[in-house]
Amino acid sequence: MDNLTAPINQCEPAEIIGRSLLSGILLEVACHPSPGLVSPFSMGAHEDMNHYSFMLSTAAIAAYIQACTRVGYQEPPGENLLLKLRPLGLQAEKAMLEATGGVNTHKGMIFLGGITAAAAGVAMQKDHESAFENTPYVKATAVCREIKEMCRGLVQRELENAPLPKKETLTQGEYWYRQAGITGVRGEVEAGLPAVRQTGLPVFSEALRLFSLKTAMVHTLLHLMTVVEDTTVLARAGLEGLNLVKSTASEVIGLGGIQTERGQQAMERVSRFFETRRISPGGSADLLAMTIALWIMENGPIPKEKMVPDRHQR
Repeated sequence: MDNLTAPINQCEPAEIIGRSLLSGILLEVACHPSPGLVSPFSMGAHEDMNHYSFMLSTAAIAAYIQACTRVGYQEPPGENLLLKLRPLGLQAEKAMLEATGGVNTHKGMIFLGGITAAAAGVAMQKDHESAFENTPYVKATAVCREIKEMCRGLVQRELENAPLPKKETLTQGEYWYRQAGITGVRGEVEAGLPAVRQTGLPVFSEALRLFSLKTAMVHTLLHLMTVVEDTTVLARAGLEGLNLVKSTASEVIGLGGIQTERGQQAMERVSRFFETRRISPGGSADLLAMTIALWIMENGPIPKEKMVPDRHQR
């Protein structure tokens, strides 16, 4: 049967996983309010990117996500998948920059999304029969387990034992590891996405059960902001800024988030402050995208009744 007309449970696994990941990436940038981040209603703390550049960038890296999934699904288990993903990542970065006129909209997502896509492919390959017995989806815990296995020793290789270059050539991840021992996204993937497993997915699942998709996304973003060692924030505002992001997110949660009038007012204040200070929690945003993607991989499409915003929201 032609894949264009095949039922979803007969589609190629790469298509199922790729669709889930792209859904997460697109929904993350649609999340609003999202202090400091690009959304359809704001450029956040940025001056060189907006909702349109994110849409174009997502389209540019879509084929890369599919390719990474196929690498994980088709390669023999135990292969060094990270080495196979690197050239694909470089191609994706080139496509992104061409689509955005040289603006880095998704470099972190290319790293995180590519690894997650490949790991999902491995997980589905290992559990092909049960994965397709009743549903075409794959357990988020299995994907995170494969991410952890794939990235074993990454921090030691790329941060701890890496040659010390001149300061101006350090990436933000390298710089903050040397300054404060913060492992950033490398530590997150090596540990199997603990922020997603322990915070993102439990919070999103419960919020989506009770509220709309919009509320669930904002609620989850705020909770991730309280726990993520976000090198995007560190790059713009240092350790003081990172601590500020965590404390302000906790404050908004304590006021009820966007479920209450006081929480909505606090979100507006935080958004204005982040824009003034140019604080952008991009690392938390990437992990929100992975949270949504992994939820869809395991549970299937977002229920259509959840796509209608809650009535109380402005």
